[in-house]
Amino acid sequence: MNYKMIRIMALSLSILALCIGCGKQTEAILLEQSDASQTEPPDDTNTNYESEVKNNRGEDQKTEQTTIMIYICGAVENPGVYTLPGQARVFQAIEAAGGLMEDASETYINQAKILQDGEQITIPTRDEAAQAVSGGADGTASDGRVNINTADQTALMTLNGIGETRAAAIIAYREANGAFGSIEDIKNVEGIKDAVFQKISDNITVD
Repeated sequence: MNYKMIRIMALSLSILALCIGCGKQTEAILLEQSDASQTEPPDDTNTNYESEVKNNRGEDQKTEQTTIMIYICGAVENPGVYTLPGQARVFQAIEAAGGLMEDASETYINQAKILQDGEQITIPTRDEAAQAVSGGADGTASDGRVNINTADQTALMTLNGIGETRAAAIIAYREANGAFGSIEDIKNVEGIKDAVFQKISDNITVD
């Protein structure tokens, strides 16, 4: 065997070794890719569902806790403080108090009015309602206070902080919603908030 043949054989062996090495690397890569493809991504479906359920429960609980407390008195069977659902109306408060008494004035109070938390509703008798309606011509009570259920615009404007615009708003409100059940109800009138109410509270009445 001459020198040239030896070189050819050595070269052939080197090429063969190189091919074997490449094959092993290729096999390792293929195995690694196969393992990766068999690994499933984490399923977060249950996690998302549980989170959604918790959120829904939280919203339900919040809805269930939306209640108001009101005080209803006057010509009802069981005057007192009652807890009602949010957005409850006057007729629901009357029902909670056992209904109207026989001599109650059913039309004096707007029974469809939406109640506010902490509100007082006074149901007058028919005689009391008649007296309120036929009170002084200018709506001034015997003790000098202004009856906000019967006062005309001029009488209302005698109150501190009540000008022509607010007086007109008071009259428009009671025409649309019925008589005020309590003096605090005047705060439902546009433009009359706590600051104005504090100025006039000692000088107004609904009786």
